[in-house]
Amino acid sequence: MSRIRTIFQNQLGRHLAFIKYGRQLRLIVDNTKLIKKNDIILVTCLRNELFRLPFFTDYYRKLGVRHFLIVDNDSTDGLIDWARGQKDVSVWHTKDSYKASNFGMEWCNYLLRKFGPGKLCVTVDPDEFLVYPNMETRDLRDLGEFMKNEKRDSFHCVMLDAYGKGPLSEATCSSGEDPFKVCPYFDRDGYVQEAQTDTDTYTRGDRGCASTIEIRRIIRRR
Repeated sequence: MSRIRTIFQNQLGRHLAFIKYGRQLRLIVDNTKLIKKNDIILVTCLRNELFRLPFFTDYYRKLGVRHFLIVDNDSTDGLIDWARGQKDVSVWHTKDSYKASNFGMEWCNYLLRKFGPGKLCVTVDPDEFLVYPNMETRDLRDLGEFMKNEKRDSFHCVMLDAYGKGPLSEATCSSGEDPFKVCPYFDRDGYVQEAQTDTDTYTRGDRGCASTIEIRRIIRRR
């Protein structure tokens, strides 16, 4: 009985969170009617990161993403005007607290729950680029088929920080520029896997300071 009560409370909590955080979002650019049944969708949350989006969207379009669902946390850089020129982009606006929304994840989860069932979904930040084996010849749909055959609901990834050759102040990336050309380096070793309650993490020494990289659930089949 205690286990049933816990399951019920968890489901109720998720439902209430869905309502709460969904009410904080206002649809500004609506192209959701163009989303097809089998489309791969990408969900991201951002604020004033328009300069990243031209390369970001092109990168994931080439991998097979067909629609981008963006949570705009009150940007002032012209995001909405840019989005209105993109037929595969829909934008929700909110002025509510990024931190209080579990750093945007509650808003993303609302969109995933509303638009994601039955689809392959990618959840990343605008400065995150998914890399996987054989991606030069196999797109996200191929990866989804692999996950389906392996009976995996999610795909866990290691988060890698990329660096430029010189000081951080010199690693500037212009709008539309390939960030891998600006920051082509990463630590090839020094990672230690540590078991955690929910999921394992990798830790490493990073130029003299400790850093933790969580294996994130990047792709979900909902």
